Amino acid sequence: SCLIHQLDYGTNRITPPSLYSLKQKVQWDEPDEIQVLETENFRVFMGKHEEALAARIAEIAEQWYPRLETRMGIFYDSLATGLEKIPLVGYTSSTRFQVTNTSPGIVGEGTQGFFDLIRGRIVFPFTGSNELLSHVIQHELVHAFTFRLLETSWEEYGEERAIAKERRRTWTELAYAAKLLTQVAPRKDFPRFVRGRLFVDEADVGLPPPAYGEGRLHPQIFLGLEESAGRHREYRISLRLLAEEEWRALGHLSGAALRNLAALLPARPFETTLSQTKRAYPWIVEGERSTLFERSYDGVSPGRNLHLISALRSVQKAAIPAPADTLWASSTSRFDLVTLRNVPEHEFAAAYDALAPLYDALAALPYDGSIRDDHREVSRSDDRFGRAEETLYRWVPPDLQPHLFPLFVMEGVAEYYSSEWNDLNDVVLRDLVIHDEVVPMQYLSGRHGYLVYVQGKSFFQYLGATYGDERVGLFLRSAFRGRNTSRIFEGIFGKPLRELGEDWERYIRRRYLTELPGQLEIEEYGTAVSDGVFDGPPAVANGRVLYTGYHRGRGTLFLKRGKTRTVLERDGMPGAESLHLGKATTALAGDTAAWVVLNRGRDEIRIKDVGASGAGERVESVRLDSVLTIESLALSPSGDSIVFAGLQEHGRSDLFVYDRKSASLRRVTHDHVHEKDLSWTKGGILYAADRAVEGRYELMRYVPESANAPFPVLAVDGSAENPREDDRAVYFIHRTPGGSRNVYAQSKTDARLRAVTRDAIGIKAFDLDSDSLYVLTNQKLKFNIYRTTLADTAYSVAPTQTTTAELPPDTAEVAALLPAAGQVWKLPTSRNYETMPYKHEYGPDVFFITGSAFYQQSFLGLSDLLGGRKMAFFLGSNADETADFFKFLSAGASIYFLEGRNDYQVGLFRFANDFLTDDQGFFFREEIGVTGGITHPIDRYRSIGGNIELKYVNEEPVVGGDSKQFGETTFEGVLGYDTTVPGPFGYGFGSGVLASLIFSVDVEWIPEQSVRSGTALGDLRLYYPLWGRWVWASRFSGGYSAGDFPREIVIGGSLTLRGYDFLSLEGNQYYLANHEVRFPFPVRLLLGGYDLLSPLQGALFVDTGDAWFRRQSPLFQGSSGFGLRAGFGGAVVRWDLAKRFREDRWLEGWESDFFFGWNF
Repeated sequence: SCLIHQLDYGTNRITPPSLYSLKQKVQWDEPDEIQVLETENFRVFMGKHEEALAARIAEIAEQWYPRLETRMGIFYDSLATGLEKIPLVGYTSSTRFQVTNTSPGIVGEGTQGFFDLIRGRIVFPFTGSNELLSHVIQHELVHAFTFRLLETSWEEYGEERAIAKERRRTWTELAYAAKLLTQVAPRKDFPRFVRGRLFVDEADVGLPPPAYGEGRLHPQIFLGLEESAGRHREYRISLRLLAEEEWRALGHLSGAALRNLAALLPARPFETTLSQTKRAYPWIVEGERSTLFERSYDGVSPGRNLHLISALRSVQKAAIPAPADTLWASSTSRFDLVTLRNVPEHEFAAAYDALAPLYDALAALPYDGSIRDDHREVSRSDDRFGRAEETLYRWVPPDLQPHLFPLFVMEGVAEYYSSEWNDLNDVVLRDLVIHDEVVPMQYLSGRHGYLVYVQGKSFFQYLGATYGDERVGLFLRSAFRGRNTSRIFEGIFGKPLRELGEDWERYIRRRYLTELPGQLEIEEYGTAVSDGVFDGPPAVANGRVLYTGYHRGRGTLFLKRGKTRTVLERDGMPGAESLHLGKATTALAGDTAAWVVLNRGRDEIRIKDVGASGAGERVESVRLDSVLTIESLALSPSGDSIVFAGLQEHGRSDLFVYDRKSASLRRVTHDHVHEKDLSWTKGGILYAADRAVEGRYELMRYVPESANAPFPVLAVDGSAENPREDDRAVYFIHRTPGGSRNVYAQSKTDARLRAVTRDAIGIKAFDLDSDSLYVLTNQKLKFNIYRTTLADTAYSVAPTQTTTAELPPDTAEVAALLPAAGQVWKLPTSRNYETMPYKHEYGPDVFFITGSAFYQQSFLGLSDLLGGRKMAFFLGSNADETADFFKFLSAGASIYFLEGRNDYQVGLFRFANDFLTDDQGFFFREEIGVTGGITHPIDRYRSIGGNIELKYVNEEPVVGGDSKQFGETTFEGVLGYDTTVPGPFGYGFGSGVLASLIFSVDVEWIPEQSVRSGTALGDLRLYYPLWGRWVWASRFSGGYSAGDFPREIVIGGSLTLRGYDFLSLEGNQYYLANHEVRFPFPVRLLLGGYDLLSPLQGALFVDTGDAWFRRQSPLFQGSSGFGLRAGFGGAVVRWDLAKRFREDRWLEGWESDFFFGWNF
């Protein structure tokens, strides 16, 4: 619907426009017929002509699915979505992904993909890089598995509470069993065996070692009594309750028999059954690759739990347990232990069941120290479920509650499981360590942006390497086993989050700071060229530097020479939607500059003569319909040709050469290789291509004048990127083991490899200009360009293996059992995937309840799986009595069609309620009607729309008078223009303009006459950044309504005129002016690792405005004061303190407003 201003249903009142964003998601291309590719675990949704890319996506997902499933210990069935397979929605370019209908708003350009929890779908683009595609799929698949684990935690939490009631036994029986075992327990070290998940027909007693992930929910018995100073020593026992005859058999066993029974299988905390068995029986190591073992963990196990627990029957018959070797041999005599991995699961389980005599009577006896001789009895109570039982036999301690993990856990775990440590992660972390900017893990939150990924990933890599990979999975499966995240960390890893974070910080500081000797920081050998926050790779020629940067809230293209800096282009406005910050999308050759701009859904190349004679000349645009996006480009030395890496339809990235004189395009490559970092010298075109294994890049050369295909330039052990060349050498970025990313050169005379820079943090990109080297590096979380002089070889570097050597090797058994990933770019030949046309699939999308003084309604949203069609329903009744339920029933339904260029909406509705007005008194009003609307986006920033509403109205006085029925028609149109930048509290984070013009015509069809009225509303908002995050914001708004029955326009309150009562000023015309300075407020409030009210923003404001009727005069009145804004779960909480004025005087007192709503 195009209705943007707010109507108060049942009255003739409206408010000024509440514009939060008029930006449009423009579907520039005609919608393609969607096909669904079915695999064993996924459904891939792609265009009809994109089968090859869909098959590549399916292969990547299927290869990673079992690896992640096994490492995390999760079997994905569904995510409360009703879907049996995970939907993968892919797009053939990042620009199409940004306007996906699966997201409510425009997706940010830096977003590589997302997992939709509500619909259980993974949505992502293909940007040309197979390595990045694989990483994004893995990352989002980890999110899907993690949320499944969290969902399982909620289920098991309720399940365990229910089981606890069914499995309760009298505490006296448990105390007797505990006493029996303490009498025969050894006086020194005693083995510990931690049980996994329990079942309804069992009843174990005892506390495990101090770890929430290892059976914390089990019943507990405390044998320790008070010592000095009120301290307790706890002796914890876990056993299985036996049947009555089994209890009698147990009582006949001697103390020696029980000791033997307990000592058969030495155990340690945090071990799987597999590791325990391997230690006790090293001769069965060859059988370790059984899938059963891989999926068996301590704590809550996802599959069938195989624990060496006995039924005690064999032991009871013999009175003394048989030797362990004999038991194992007899139970597995029909299996060849060397080929045990081929034994069917059910047969293998049967073999383990035969080991019953080992552990049915005794499951665990962890303790600290020796057991004293004074075995005091546990106090008893006649109350079966009384206080004593709550103390001794507790299933669900009160501090165990389900909750979500902080953002750094979610993103850090996703990065940990989905990728190895890479060079760019290393650049950021080195910068944090060297400049002492590491954020303590207990304070790391979404406000720190990219650091939740980098620090989170490094933190979990440290935990996985130090404590074992399977411990990280155990941590995820323990989401509800502590009152907060820090307690869960303490339970699984033995230390709270703060201490673990300190250990991790010491580790990374020791690692990075020991590498500093012999390395330099950029300030020691370079001169700053740029001073922005996020500057892009430089393109350099003849002393000029062309680069992109973030300036005043927008991407900006700069040309700098000496101290003179010129702005060539800004993005975020019609004709220039994006300059692709951070990418190598600029080029310089002589006096010719070229850059890439996103315009009307596709990238285009813009060329300009930047020499003295070319100043002010028109910019040349090259738009190629066959190319969707351009990642990198370079100009020929003469500037007459351009080479670029372009992503085409159907998901193929290739190299192209464009001749400016003939306007011809020639494709150089035709493969699935990703090309980037282009440069063009007299020796030909150099670039980096990911032809190597696991996404490593190698340097390639292409000579346009020859008929030869591109060929490798040099062989270097590891990845080589960003090639440049002069008469002396070929230069590139490379990383040695234990070192940072630096510029290296291979001499053309002796072919020796030498280091050109020794930067302590690392070089992200660079360019050459005569004897000068311009490098892009990270300093205090800012990417800036520095200039240095090319020196002679600093030192020589022998070819070495470029591997990730940051962490100790991971020794977890589960990780060791995984097969190698290998390359994933080819489809398997053993299976044919089915492809079928897509049919609309609807599912729940949004559900919420809203209310006001006049009505309250429930809203239910349904959406198509691809988001192209959405349906909204509402239902509510304002009846005071049950008999009037249907009379006061309000209901409606709307459907939105969003697949094409234009957006359409149609709907039906019925409203009914009682109202009180000055002219009509107390009356009942019923409205039944239909509505329809259309919005046409001219581009992302400009739109035009219209809406029509036809309704039948019935009004009945509650006391006396005659009822009346009439028809009413409303036409509304909207013109919008929006170049604002979104921020955490609304729009106006950077510079921008938000303007709208709304006009409407109302016609009431009363018998024998018609009543007409019209309304026009205008709204203009301007935003200008002052410094840092300080912003000046202004709004100018006004409106007028006329006709036989004009609308009443109401203002007042926190969102319009602060200091005045909510909607207290009314008239058929109004004016409004708001001015405020917004600034960051350095206060944070944490709750459970989350920023509860963060970030905070302050505002100093001045408001003026009034509403008045015809024959009245407006007043100059308003307010001035101070306000605070806080983010709270996606909403914005507002508090304002205002001093009112009227004409030339201040009014007495101060007025305070507390409200919810975004900034204007």
